[in-house]
Formats: sequence, C-alpha cells, structure tokens
Amino acid sequence: MSVGTDVDFLTEKDYNGLYVSEDDQAILEDSSGRINLKLLSNNVYELVTGSIMAILGEADQLGYFEVKDLCYAGIPFQSDLPPQVNNMT
Repeated sequence: MSVGTDVDFLTEKDYNGLYVSEDDQAILEDSSGRINLKLLSNNVYELVTGSIMAILGEADQLGYFEVKDLCYAGIPFQSDLPPQVNNMT
C-alpha cells in the first residue's frame, strides 16, 4: 500500500486559488452553542475562522441568525517597551 495512491490530491486543474467553496457556511459559535449565519453580502469569503467580532441581528424562523451589522475586535493596544538597561560596563 502506497500513501500516494490512497490520498486524493488537488491537481492544478482542480485548484481555483481559493481556500473556500460555494458550499461553505458561516457559523457563529460561543459558549452557549452554534448557529448558522445569514450574511448581508452572503459572502463567506470575507470571514476568517476564529475571528473575534460583535454581531447585531436576530434569529429567523428557519434557525438562521440574520446579520444586520458586524464589527471586528480590532488590534489590541500595545504599551511601549521599557527602556533598555546597558549592563556592560
């Protein structure tokens, strides 16, 4: 048994340059559970797994969360480094 024969590899012909497909879904997950998102633009290409964000919207009758607006957490504040001490005398 050879590893190369048991694994399906993407060929250059199959690869479209994207890491997502039309079948992907956006899912909101927190400590209470998961719910599928219905995005404004319906484009999961704009999202990244593990992003911290606030989402405004409401659940619909079909069990989707209709997103009205979203806001990313942004870059955390970084304090300045302390001054270096030269111990070489």
